[in-house]
Amino acid sequence: MSKVTIVLGAGIIGVSTAIHLARRGRTVVLVDRRDPGEETSFGNAGLIQREGVVPYAFPQDLGLLLRYGLNNRIDAHYHVSALAKLVPFLARYWWHSNKPRHEVIARAYAPLIENSISEHQVLIEAANAGQFIRKDGWMELFRTTAKRDGEVAEAERLGREYGISFKSLTREELAREEPHLSDDFVGALKWNDPWSVTNPHGLTAAYLAYFQSLGGRFVKGDASTLEPGANGRGWRVKTDDGMIEGEEVVLAVGPWAQEMTRLPLPARGQARLSHALCAGRQCGFEQLGDGWRARLFPRADGKGHPPDDRCGICRSRCAEIAGPAGAGRKGGAGNLSARRTAGCRTVDGRPPLHTGHDAGDRQGAAP
Repeated sequence: MSKVTIVLGAGIIGVSTAIHLARRGRTVVLVDRRDPGEETSFGNAGLIQREGVVPYAFPQDLGLLLRYGLNNRIDAHYHVSALAKLVPFLARYWWHSNKPRHEVIARAYAPLIENSISEHQVLIEAANAGQFIRKDGWMELFRTTAKRDGEVAEAERLGREYGISFKSLTREELAREEPHLSDDFVGALKWNDPWSVTNPHGLTAAYLAYFQSLGGRFVKGDASTLEPGANGRGWRVKTDDGMIEGEEVVLAVGPWAQEMTRLPLPARGQARLSHALCAGRQCGFEQLGDGWRARLFPRADGKGHPPDDRCGICRSRCAEIAGPAGAGRKGGAGNLSARRTAGCRTVDGRPPLHTGHDAGDRQGAAP
């Protein structure tokens, strides 16, 4: 009998994840408090942004920062009463948006976005959902030549480094392509690769129907009721159909993820939750007699695991391997080593907080 996996959150991410798990032979239960696609996935921009290989950076220009600080922008607004909570997060955001650090992050981020069209195409065809898709890209319009030239230069860089397709339009070319626009614009940048989703909710519903055709099950329930299962094994969550239990859980709850990860879980439950959050590193716990120990499962591509100071289980495993005189290699969790190794960086550019992998694993290994 296949493992039961609970996927919490039935937006486009949760439904897509549930599909892939079901296609791999898992028994999957998808849980959401509302119908699929009725939260964040209902009101999104409707773009599969193949060109969006670089994540948005926090502004570094002092003049622009001042305008944001004065709430004099249409793309962001904050309440003064929230600043005490926002400042630590914004400070980290600003720090990692510094050009060298941001470039490291972009290189790790880009492979996910580069495959967005091809991955969605598979699901769109399987779900017979082509009626929701337009393949004509999208445009940015500019009122000043300086802004246009700067954005075109950035597009040229993205084209060289990531194979992004685009076209720069003059004022006259833009007028011919969009004759109903005013003549206030000096030109445009047309991104050719992205697909538009005319009905994001409809696409999510089509994906859900495909998921159910694979034997998947959707039930309404409250993700905040998630708790460790009986005897600390697996997970369970309350739903309209009663208590659902599963061996694994995937969090796809979007903006509610931060609340979910603050659950007061016991150590074993917290580690298993981290396993779900660190999917791709394939970290986990295995039973050893009456206890548990960290282990690092083999990667599907056969490559080594780069250390990641964001994932507690990776740290535990690295400490286990790097214990005194190799203690812990064949069982039992060693103490976390706080040593640093000069010249080594994790995949996102930060110094590792632990040892355990060789330098080659730490430098340049794919996540």
